[in-house]
Amino acid sequence: MTIPSGEAVCRKSDVEKSRLHSLRVLSVNACFQELSNNQPMRSFRVTFAAVVWLVLVQSLMAKDNARIVVYLPWDSLQHSRLKISCDEVSVAEIRPGRFLVINAEPGRHVLVAGEGIPTVVEASSDRESFVRVAAQIELTPSGKTDIPALEVMSPEQAHPEVVNLVYVERKRIFSPVVSKEDPFVHQHPKLKTRGSNQ
Repeated sequence: MTIPSGEAVCRKSDVEKSRLHSLRVLSVNACFQELSNNQPMRSFRVTFAAVVWLVLVQSLMAKDNARIVVYLPWDSLQHSRLKISCDEVSVAEIRPGRFLVINAEPGRHVLVAGEGIPTVVEASSDRESFVRVAAQIELTPSGKTDIPALEVMSPEQAHPEVVNLVYVERKRIFSPVVSKEDPFVHQHPKLKTRGSNQ
């Protein structure tokens, strides 16, 4: 039996050490490679979760909002422009033949047209509330005075009137609680033209 010399043992242990070192380097490199490969996936998952969360929050907020439709019919006794206030904040200005939509929290809100009589509206998130701008005639010793007044209407009463109105102009909107565009634009009936039935 031959005993290997110290130099041969050293060479053998050096070879094993170098193999172990290269295995460690490979395993560390493999870990870094796996992490770097998963990095885009991890950032995608975080981004996706954030987007889903934002969409859910926005949809919940949209569901919680109540719509108050304020309108002034074409044939109203009120002929001039009127400022509409909601909870003591001026939100928009309206004129005959126009309507606007206030997005409010569900519950009671106090609406006023011009310097008129305040009206309490019970807004609900599961249905629209309709408020018509009208005028009350007050008899005084000096004659008749028209005072702006608001009337809470049922949807059945309001729909036939609102369908023929135009949404209020953007420049007449003073508050972000009022929709900038007509939210019912797809619900309005379109007039048929000669070319549309071909």
